Amino acid sequence: MFSIIDKKNKSNPIIGLSLMGFTIIICLAFLIYFGAWITEKRLEVREQKNPVWWENTVLWVCPLH
Repeated sequence: MFSIIDKKNKSNPIIGLSLMGFTIIICLAFLIYFGAWITEKRLEVREQKNPVWWENTVLWVCPLH
């Protein structure tokens, strides 16, 4: 009985690692998108006056904004 369990647990971890990588990429994409959205709203409130360096960078990184 234990040999069957051991054989199943020794499979390649490719699926788990690829899902972790996919999750990290999706999280980064959401962070960039929502960060650019918040930055765009901040600049609209201030009427595009004196943007901070990180605001320009976030807007440059996000291709949708």
